[in-house]
Amino acid sequence: MTRSRLAATMWTVALLLSLLPKPSPAIEVAAYTPDPALLQARQPAVQPLRVAEALALDPLATLEPSRTGAAADRAALAAWNSTGGKPVRVGFARALAEPLELRYDAAHFAARLGQRAGGGLLARKVDGNWAWGTSVEVGEAKALRLELAEVDLPAGTRLWAYNMGGEARAFDLRLLRSDGTLLSPTIPGDRIYLEVELPAGTTLTGQGFRIHRVHELVVPFGVGAAAVTAPEADGCLQSGECFDSGDFPGIANARNGVFQYLFEDAGSTYTCSGGLLNDNDPATLQPWLLTAHHCVNTQLSAISMDTFFFYRNNSCASASATGTAGPLGADLVVTSEDTDVTLARAIDPNDIPAGATYLGWTSLRPADGTVLHRLSHPVLDADDTI
Repeated sequence: MTRSRLAATMWTVALLLSLLPKPSPAIEVAAYTPDPALLQARQPAVQPLRVAEALALDPLATLEPSRTGAAADRAALAAWNSTGGKPVRVGFARALAEPLELRYDAAHFAARLGQRAGGGLLARKVDGNWAWGTSVEVGEAKALRLELAEVDLPAGTRLWAYNMGGEARAFDLRLLRSDGTLLSPTIPGDRIYLEVELPAGTTLTGQGFRIHRVHELVVPFGVGAAAVTAPEADGCLQSGECFDSGDFPGIANARNGVFQYLFEDAGSTYTCSGGLLNDNDPATLQPWLLTAHHCVNTQLSAISMDTFFFYRNNSCASASATGTAGPLGADLVVTSEDTDVTLARAIDPNDIPAGATYLGWTSLRPADGTVLHRLSHPVLDADDTI
C-alpha cells in the first residue's frame, strides 16, 4: 500500500474475536514469513506467444474515452465517492460495440493460421496447441480487465492477460464464476491483450467464449478519486511510512501482510484492503484473506478479488509507489454484516508473493489500556493510492 496509516486498533484482533465461539479455549498464532529459500520450487511459468501483439499493430476492439463515451458512469462514480459511499468505487464495466468471440472449429482454424479467426488472431504452437489472441483499447483508461462470458473451454486451457511489452499474468478456469463469466487480471494502461491456449486434444466444435464488455479503471492505478478526503485533522490517521518499529514493534510484519485489492460487484469496480492471516494448523499454510463485509460478501465478489502486496510509498515524504501482484480470486469462507468481517481463502496458494507475512492473531481479549495499532488503508484522497 502506498499510504499506510496507523490508527488506534488492531483490526485483525477485533474482527477475529467476532468469528470465534465464546466458549472456545484461547488461540494465539504468531506471524510467519516463509523463507523464500525454503518455499516449494515452482514450475517455470509457461509464457504466451503474444499472438495479437505480434500480428496486429492496431487493437481488435476500441472504445472512446469514458469522459465522452460513458459520462453518466463517471458521474455516478464521482457521486458515490463524494457522498462517502463504501467501498470506494474506482471503475465500471463498458460494453463493446461488437463482442469479440472465440469458437473452436477445427476446419476453420486450419484455414486461418496467422489470420483473423472470430474476434482474434490465430496461431499454432510446435506442440500442436492452438493459440488465439485479441486486444481491446479504451481511450485514456488507467487500467483494464476483460470479462469473458458464456465460457465453455476444455480442461487444460491456459489464459494470459498483459499490456504491450509488459509481463503476462496467467489465469485459468478455477476463476470461472457461477454465472458463466471469467474475469482476467487487472492490467495497467489503456490497452489489454488476451491470449488463450487450447490444448491439442480439443475436439468439441463450438467451445469458446464471448467478450462483450471490459471493466475500466478511471483513476490512475494507485490514485484515489479527488472528491474523497481523509479525516486527518484530528491526528487519528497518520502516514505509516513515517513510523518505524520504535513506534509499533510489529510494523514490518503488518506492512508485509496487508494487501490492497480490486473487486467487481454489479458492474462496478471497487477497492478495499485486507490482511493475510497465518493458519493455526502447523501442518498447513492456508492463504486466509481477512477483509470487510461491506467490501466482499458474496462468492461472486470474492472470486473477482485481484490483490496487490507491498503497495506503499518509498519513503515518508515520497509519492512514488511500488507493488507486487498477489492472489487472483478467492473462495468465500464466512462473512458477517453485524461485525463487518469477511474471511476468504485465495484460490491458488502459490500466488502469495515471496516476502509476504502471514499475520499473527489471537482470540484473547486485550486488557483495558493496552496500546494497539492498525496498519491499513481505510480511506482515499487525491494523494492516496489503491
